[in-house]
Amino acid sequence: MGAVNTVLSDEFKRRASQTELTDAGIAKAIGVSRQFYSDIKQGKKQVTTRFLIGAIEAGLADTANDVISIERTPTEDQAAS
Repeated sequence: MGAVNTVLSDEFKRRASQTELTDAGIAKAIGVSRQFYSDIKQGKKQVTTRFLIGAIEAGLADTANDVISIERTPTEDQAAS
């Protein structure tokens, strides 16, 4: 079936870019470190529940679906088909 990854949604990226905050400011508003936010933006780390809640509380999203998109990584067998 493949791995499931959560990545930042286009909607979240749009809302974040419309603020006048730096990445450090966005991270602070969400309640995470700048490094953790950077890692999520780069796809190095998965979005956490704390991140989801923080993004909603910071006004960067209305629902979890505004924060994340789900991507499936095909297995080797699926990729070979």
